[in-house]
Amino acid sequence: MQDVVYHLVPDSLDDQPGELVRQPEKGVLNRADIETFGQIKAKILVAPMNAIRRGFNILNIHGKAAFGAVYFLTRPIHTPMIHKRSPKK
Repeated sequence: MQDVVYHLVPDSLDDQPGELVRQPEKGVLNRADIETFGQIKAKILVAPMNAIRRGFNILNIHGKAAFGAVYFLTRPIHTPMIHKRSPKK
């Protein structure tokens, strides 16, 4: 499954002063390389919506659109519990 699913990482992780440049990991795609997603054998890309924006041309090796469907997943945010304080007697 790791060959099929990729996720984006920020480019700034490799640009930290004093850090060695990391070897690319399987299933990881740098944000700057987003347009190359269609040329790898991945099927699923997990990315924030801001990372894939208008102006990117993400094509497969045949020049066709690399994405056939887009799913928007949300993480539920629970409202904080407001504790009612009982009046002091």
